[in-house]
Order: sequence, then structure tokens, then C-alpha cells
Amino acid sequence: MDLRDAAALLAAAFGFGLLSVAFTTGVDFAEPHSHAHRIAGALDVVAAVALVSAAALAAIAFSQRDRTRRDYLLGWTGIAFMATNLIALIAGVLRSEGYTGQNGLGTLTAGLKLGTASLLAAAVAGAIAAFAFFDAAQAEGSANGFLARRDLLLTAAAGAYVFFHVIGFASEVVIAIADSGLGYSGAGIASTWFAALAALASCGAAVCVMAALQPTFWRGTSATAAGWPIRRAD
Repeated sequence: MDLRDAAALLAAAFGFGLLSVAFTTGVDFAEPHSHAHRIAGALDVVAAVALVSAAALAAIAFSQRDRTRRDYLLGWTGIAFMATNLIALIAGVLRSEGYTGQNGLGTLTAGLKLGTASLLAAAVAGAIAAFAFFDAAQAEGSANGFLARRDLLLTAAAGAYVFFHVIGFASEVVIAIADSGLGYSGAGIASTWFAALAALASCGAAVCVMAALQPTFWRGTSATAAGWPIRRAD
């Protein structure tokens, strides 16, 4: 098993997720939902397609032996990941506006809006990663300076992704608190708190990844400070 196999498995998993979203959207279209809700459902399908594309691009990239080709494809993976989250952000905004119109402002609405806003941080992470890989793919000859800058940028992307998980965890906690106060059934309340625990675990995993990247960050910083070129000479 290697990164290529892991990315391929993710592509398969996201493919099944795409089918799930497509069926859900089909059911929503058959019911009397608002136009905004239906548009959000269609955008969910587009976002799922973009996520499958990101994983497939990563699988292809990790099968490349040429570093330049691999970095170039990983750059497109970052673009696809950014697009996924931007599309999901738009869908979330459409849903939250509809929910606000029906239920007004409140703790639950605030939690939903916070979760939607967290997708912006994930999109920023994808954008930074894409730039890092595209920049490294331009390296000619000695790539030390480009790789140092790539590592610095990827650490920054990881930081943005940690921020996404932190906001997501806060969102789930707010939603769980709101559900508890609204008098939902015990099973419904337990579901939201388990979702909050899952978000906490994801947040912890992201923080661990960020901590693991710290040596890479400091090596990149030292290499850049030592005078390695950060731009290709014309």
C-alpha cells in the first residue's frame, strides 16, 4: 500500500458518496422544496464530482515517477479540492438562508452558518496547496529552493485546514447545544453530540498532522534563509 493506493481508495469512497448525494438530490427534487434548496442539492452533486476528481488526480499523480509531473498533477488536485469546498460553501449559504427565513436567527442557525463558513478555510488550504505544487513543478535544474518554498506553503495549507476543522468542531458543539435546548428526542440529541465528538477527533488528527509538519516547516525556513533561490531565473 502506498499513497497512490490510498488516493485510489479515497476516489472509490467519494464515488459512492457521489451516488448517495445524487439519490438524495433526486428525492429532494421530487418533493416540494424551495428553489434555493434544490439548487443547493444540485451544487452538492457538482461538489461531489469535484471531490472524486481531486482524489483521482492524486492517485494519478502519486503513480508518476517524474517529480515535476507529479507536482503538476497535485497542483490540479489542490484546484479540485478548492473548487469542492467553494461549491459546498455556496450550497451551504443557500440552505442556511432558507433555514433562517423559516426559523429565524438563533443558536441552531448560528451553528449551521458557522459550519458553512468553515468551508472557506478548507478552500484556502486547497488554493495554497495548488500554488505550492504548481510553483515546485516549474523548478529547473537544482530544485532545492522550490522544494523549500513548497514545503513552507504546504505547512501553511495544513494550518488553514486545521482552522477549518477547529471551526467545524465549534459549529457541531453549537448545534448540539441548540438541539439540547430545543427539546429534541434523546436519540436526536445524542446524534448531534456524537457528531461533535467526531469533529473533535478530526480536529485532533489535523493538529497532529500540523505538528508532524513542523520539522519540515523549519527546514524550509532555514533553507530559504540560507539563500536558496525562491524564483526561477529567467
